[in-house]
Amino acid sequence: MGDRPNVGDRLPNRPGGGDGINIGGGDKVNIGGGDRNNINVNIGNRENNINNIRNKWTNIDHDRRPFNRDWWDGGYHHGHDWHWHNSWNRYPNGWCWRPAAWAAFGTWFTWAAWPQPYTYDYGTTVVYRDNYVYVNDQQYASADQYYTQAVNIAESVPENLDEEKVEWMPLGVFAIAEESATDTGMMVQLAVSKEGIIAGTFYNDITGEDRPLQGMVDQKTQRAAWQFADGKNQDIVMETGIYNLTKDEATALVHFGEKETQTWLMVRLPEPEQDSSQPAQ
Repeated sequence: MGDRPNVGDRLPNRPGGGDGINIGGGDKVNIGGGDRNNINVNIGNRENNINNIRNKWTNIDHDRRPFNRDWWDGGYHHGHDWHWHNSWNRYPNGWCWRPAAWAAFGTWFTWAAWPQPYTYDYGTTVVYRDNYVYVNDQQYASADQYYTQAVNIAESVPENLDEEKVEWMPLGVFAIAEESATDTGMMVQLAVSKEGIIAGTFYNDITGEDRPLQGMVDQKTQRAAWQFADGKNQDIVMETGIYNLTKDEATALVHFGEKETQTWLMVRLPEPEQDSSQPAQ
């Protein structure tokens, strides 16, 4: 890629779902199905679906949303799989839903500020063709190599950090869906640490099931990759550019091992209105 790719009604109060989430059926976590990197999408229907997804959350207050402060109740411990999340109840209500601005990254990370964002627009500037990945029409890596890179990024989380001292910036909550943007109830909540650690939650608001997420931002390429942090379905990796996570709508890749990758859509969900009983922080 060289140096610069241009590239229901009442929700539970805390995580703790079952062993796995059946995202489409089958034994593996199947976020969709089939190899659909170049799917043709009816743009009008997609925009309507996106608006419907956002509108569903517009008038839902803190208490009826996942990821409010009670969700991370300090008196409730989820075990090591949720270790990054254990102190998030120190943040105010609605913190997890806040978007991040690209400018905020300039002084956030432990490394020097990036001079400019890289744009990863999957299916447009980043394309799978004949088992290779092309960036701006230039062959970059084989599909297998690109997957391996994503795995290596997701698994490069530093060890031996004092988790209580790790600082986090919320990236927001996104509905995730195939390119048609049909609402399936699936969403991801993400935050990033100064060290570039990605942590968060995969949640299905239809079933109420949830799983922890963990990954990293790659300093050189600005790729952000994460996977389930509970030890299951470790061949599944989701990735996008960190700049994409500042947008209201962006594409992402979901890798189901080396041989299957799908282009997905991430749709930012609106923040809850400020709780008048609690000052903004």
